[in-house]
Amino acid sequence: MLLIVFLGVGGRLDAQVVGPIAWDSVQGVSSPRLFGINVWDGTDPNVSAQPGYASKLAAVSPGPVRIHSVETLIPGNQKAWVDSSFEWQPQTIDAVLSNVSPVVGELMLNVPRWPSMWNESGSSRLDPSRYTDYADFVAELLDIANNQLGHDVGWIEPFNEVDPLYDGNTAELATIHNAVVAAARAVDPDIKIGAGAWLQPFDDTDIRQFVNAVGAANMDAFTYHHYATSSVSTDRNFLYDRAASGSSSVAGRGRAVRDILDDLPGGDSVELWLSETNVYSSFDKDTTGLMAGGAGAVWDALLHASAIRRGDVDVIQPWNDSDGTYGKFTPDASQLRPAGHVRELMASLMVGEWVTAFSFAPDDLQVFAVVEGDRHAAMLINRSGAPLDVELSGFSTNGFMDQFEVHTVDDSGLSIDNESISSHGGLSFALGADSVQFVVFTERLAGDYNGDGLVGAIDYTIWRDTLGSVTELAADGDNDGEVTLADYDVWRDNFGASASGESVTIPEPTALIQLLAVALVAAFAYRVCRAQGRANG
Repeated sequence: MLLIVFLGVGGRLDAQVVGPIAWDSVQGVSSPRLFGINVWDGTDPNVSAQPGYASKLAAVSPGPVRIHSVETLIPGNQKAWVDSSFEWQPQTIDAVLSNVSPVVGELMLNVPRWPSMWNESGSSRLDPSRYTDYADFVAELLDIANNQLGHDVGWIEPFNEVDPLYDGNTAELATIHNAVVAAARAVDPDIKIGAGAWLQPFDDTDIRQFVNAVGAANMDAFTYHHYATSSVSTDRNFLYDRAASGSSSVAGRGRAVRDILDDLPGGDSVELWLSETNVYSSFDKDTTGLMAGGAGAVWDALLHASAIRRGDVDVIQPWNDSDGTYGKFTPDASQLRPAGHVRELMASLMVGEWVTAFSFAPDDLQVFAVVEGDRHAAMLINRSGAPLDVELSGFSTNGFMDQFEVHTVDDSGLSIDNESISSHGGLSFALGADSVQFVVFTERLAGDYNGDGLVGAIDYTIWRDTLGSVTELAADGDNDGEVTLADYDVWRDNFGASASGESVTIPEPTALIQLLAVALVAAFAYRVCRAQGRANG
């Protein structure tokens, strides 16, 4: 089936073709593992223990969760995991992991960097005499978490954004990394290693030097950070382009980093994680709160759709869980923000086989579509800056159940509507500015010719009344373009089935015999008509 999207601006339908969706044209697989997150606010055990925090975290992130906060290494801070002597505090670690672990599939612990008292004289780099001390420091955290407390931390990341300290000499940073890897694996041989937490995503020379010195055996993933802008720009076109348009965009940069990894012997086995991303690189740049509103939702949708299509990045971990500026949900964990709603819907509806879907007017509307089992979902992203009227047409709705869902995310949050194909009037939708809409169709059961989720007598009537038709194809159960006797067999073989799986009322034997008798008469008449047609032809 082919779905064509027509677009109108400001309530005016221009009948401009924006993009087709070919549901049968599978291009790749969208994995739920792509949808990770950073836990920053939740490194404070009082935050992660809030009612609703765990459920919100699970909603926005079925993929790997990265626990990272510089404040965990600031003694006296409310997020501190160390005391004044830089000794790890098992009680605090246990509290946070106990709040987060039950809802997380994969968990990464990040150690931001070494204590400043271990810096070499006159710089912020680690003193070479402290390499072993730092390796043991990281390994001790892992030992406490997994061996002493019994948690299941699967990943460790030895530092965060320290690559600028080693510009031109990242092989030395690799030496520190490899020392940590050896110590961590001595504590937990099954631990996976995240390498980099790289601040400078365009620093090809230093990235290549680092990964070559680390080697594929000492990293299971290379992790890097990329934000859309360090400016205070509120230009929607600029920000949306920075999400997904071109090789220097947040979604596009992954190709160059992936190429560097693939050039490394064994590097094709190393995953690529975009382990920090969002619109603004620092919270004070978001002067108008774009990330907390509909614009943040559109930006996330554009980034993820483009990244899935490109296929370079394995995991995306937005910054962050629930702070006052970036968070996918509110700091009190009471509700998801618009970007959180989009994240939840993408993680549930945009996983499966993604299909051909593109836009002829990408500056106005982006389209992404996924098929998973009997569910067909289209994500419509309005990045135009103005309201749009969109009409879905050019495809047969006969193969879908009559009821479908529309999930709309905008500045006001999430709204959900249950619609009916038969009464919707052309499948037209209004998309507000800075909004994302998910339209979800469900394939009919075989033999369900009226799309009500049941295979019953009404469906037989539809078949009987359209037998022989090549234009009214609601009862074309085998999708051969004509209602034939074979479509009666589809109905008969599935009679009594229900989309909900619940039992349905099946006609008494006498009534069923009467239906079958009518079917035989109709079938005989159909054969006669076909025979006469051939004879007259």
